[in-house]
Amino acid sequence: MYTIYYSPHPAIFEYVETVCVMAHVFAPGDALSPIYTYKPTHTSFLCFYIKDSVKAKKGSGAFEDRAQSIIIGPQLTRVTLDVGKNTQM
Repeated sequence: MYTIYYSPHPAIFEYVETVCVMAHVFAPGDALSPIYTYKPTHTSFLCFYIKDSVKAKKGSGAFEDRAQSIIIGPQLTRVTLDVGKNTQM
């Protein structure tokens, strides 16, 4: 998995704290899992899923497909994401 952080362009610096690119291809036997649980947070995100689509579930519900670009606002409950086998965001 790789993660690269960039400083935002000065024109959007007032609104954007960080630009981050993350990618990984999950293979059988990989030590990493494509399923992650996120705790509630006050942080907002704008995410673009470039390769595999992402599925999300809240609580004990079922995974639901999400759009390839989403706005994530402050979370009051934990959310579990399945980022797929070939993720780039």
